[in-house]
Amino acid sequence: DLAQDASGTDLAIAKVSAPATPRLAIARRQAELSEEVYTLGFPLLPAPERVRNGNLVFHDVNRRFLRGYVTKTGEVELPGASKVDAIEVDMLVPPGLSGAPLLRSGTLEVVGVLFGNHSSYSIEAVSSVDPSTGISTPEVRSQVCFGLAHQTEYLWNARVPALGSNTLAQYSS
Repeated sequence: DLAQDASGTDLAIAKVSAPATPRLAIARRQAELSEEVYTLGFPLLPAPERVRNGNLVFHDVNRRFLRGYVTKTGEVELPGASKVDAIEVDMLVPPGLSGAPLLRSGTLEVVGVLFGNHSSYSIEAVSSVDPSTGISTPEVRSQVCFGLAHQTEYLWNARVPALGSNTLAQYSS
């Protein structure tokens, strides 16, 4: 069973039967500022120059292991979107890695689910015009990119038909 979270986040919950093996656990304690985290996954990378019958050909499945630390938790304002409650991490999320777990360092405990990136910049030097020569100097910006992850609170409160319309917290108790 697979269904999207009714709250409108881009999370989907699936109920699967699987053998009992070491598995990931969803954290009850939220990620904290400066906490070390990691993620892993296999994003599909398109080869835009290769199109077959009008479809992109995916030729490269790359294993990714990324680690970093939490730089912010709470509301993050995304361009062209409303504010979202998220975990900001100091690593880029490669295209196709959305949905990968964000794990507490040294554990198999999921503290978030990756969903994208955002960037911010600071102005290092303002633009100016030399009055004697008329030569303009452009503004210099320093841009920093961060990965974003949904808080586990969204997972615990997800209510989907795959769980009998219970929240994940209700289903797992």
